[in-house]
Amino acid sequence: MTSRSLRAGEVFEHRFDTREAGEVWAALTLAAPGTSWLRGDPAVLRLDVDGREPQDVILAAGDEPTEYARLLGRLTAGPHVLRLGVDERLSSPSARGPLAPLRGLATAGLTAGARNPT
Repeated sequence: MTSRSLRAGEVFEHRFDTREAGEVWAALTLAAPGTSWLRGDPAVLRLDVDGREPQDVILAAGDEPTEYARLLGRLTAGPHVLRLGVDERLSSPSARGPLAPLRGLATAGLTAGARNPT
């Protein structure tokens, strides 16, 4: 996946399919140049799947590309849309410019009875 930056007001959409109904998670590799959780200057992204209840992703690592894992909940088999955008209410003013280069995104599902590999 090529890097893709977000700006406040933009929404990134990722379409994916699940073969079976089950719990699904996403691994998003993100960075937020010019922001810092330690300085109290964070970037916060809002993530939702299929328009369901959104969740916040706080980019605590700032400039450093970091993988953020999120449980997306139980999804039906078939097509889905993950949406990701800057939460302007919760982000600091420095998070208004180009930020959150999305460097990678993967989704995976766990079906009933499946074991998580160790």
